[in-house]
Amino acid sequence: MQPGECSKILRLLGQFLEQEEAEEVGIEDHEEYVEVSWRNQSGDREERYHDASELAALRLSAELYRGSTDSRHYGLAELLRTLGQELDDLQLESVAIAATPDGFFASGNVRGNELSRTYTQRELIARAQSYRRQRGASSGSGAR
Repeated sequence: MQPGECSKILRLLGQFLEQEEAEEVGIEDHEEYVEVSWRNQSGDREERYHDASELAALRLSAELYRGSTDSRHYGLAELLRTLGQELDDLQLESVAIAATPDGFFASGNVRGNELSRTYTQRELIARAQSYRRQRGASSGSGAR
């Protein structure tokens, strides 16, 4: 993931993980691919490795289903998108994310310095609400 594209990629991965009914999610950025792991409904651990072409396929799938979900819902896709916006703002590279009982732990590098931070679910929902208001205001004002 390049700095500035975390929110888009994490939203796509969140949509995929919602479909899988995933729990105990882990996401790690490698230069050539993104590793995603989770516990499925049977309790088994699963892993997927998404390269650029697989992420493009997820993006196409997401575009086809855009608007078909409850926009008031703050599921995994919205929480990861919001987390990605935070990481984009920090310009975090070499991102690693792990679900915690109350949110997510994220780590990576900012201009060569290691950075780690915990984000609670409550904090991410509040930020998601704020981002939604901002998007609504900019789309309603004729901004492009």
